[in-house]
Amino acid sequence: MEIVAEKSVKATIHKIVDWLAGEPNQRILDWVNADDGSYQDIIKFMDICASNGWKQLSDSPFEYATPDAVEIANSLYKRAMENFGGKR
Repeated sequence: MEIVAEKSVKATIHKIVDWLAGEPNQRILDWVNADDGSYQDIIKFMDICASNGWKQLSDSPFEYATPDAVEIANSLYKRAMENFGGKR
């Protein structure tokens, strides 16, 4: 059962997953290089989802997320938006 998260939060997490899978994204790279706490939270989010059975990158990690993971995802989204400053 998928935990509900805002569409923009999911989109941000999916971009992070794509980046971790090897898709170039300089903005994410610059952000996590400058913010170790965000990088650590990305790892925590992925670990929680993986512990709940998330094995395929093609699956949404939110299908395996817990309420704690969604809280981390919301925090990551907020910090990403603060870092990007509305840049598109």
